[in-house]
Amino acid sequence: MRDTSLQAYENIQPHIGRMQRVVLEAIFENRGVTRQGLTNIIGKPINCITGRVKELLQKGLITEKDKVNNQYKLYPTTLFREAV
Repeated sequence: MRDTSLQAYENIQPHIGRMQRVVLEAIFENRGVTRQGLTNIIGKPINCITGRVKELLQKGLITEKDKVNNQYKLYPTTLFREAV
């Protein structure tokens, strides 16, 4: 990860809740994970995960794309991706 991406990630931490942070970190570490995948990684029920995902989507911190098996894969926004 580049320093600018790391700084942006660290700057966002105080502005999100604890569970949002856990979900965001899991998405960041597992790019392209689905909501169901997050339940397996985090060990929380789907209803807990979907609420936090919705909040992160509304804040523009993650995006959805690449629909697979009726579920969308989740990605951190370009703010958190390394430059190509």
